[in-house]
Amino acid sequence: MGLDHSMQLILSGILNVTQLVGVATSIWSMDKIGRKPLLMYGSLFMFISHLVIAILVGKFSNDWPTHRGAGWVSVGFLFFYMLCRCFTNLGITLQKC
Repeated sequence: MGLDHSMQLILSGILNVTQLVGVATSIWSMDKIGRKPLLMYGSLFMFISHLVIAILVGKFSNDWPTHRGAGWVSVGFLFFYMLCRCFTNLGITLQKC
């Protein structure tokens, strides 16, 4: 999305921290909210973030350097997707047990 190698490494670390926050908060929220609503809302938010990323990549993938804002928006939605995924992933894992 038009990012240099060092920024990709930094964002990779931030993405791992985002995953940790999502999983840590899912333990609390699963008891308060319940598994089914958590999975339904998480799926909705993951769909929205995938849709926005797909639209931005499809529209601007030819020329990321001139569309830096769109690149950062897609990175932000990637973080949002991973947060939602990890927030709801524990519910899926425990439901299978």
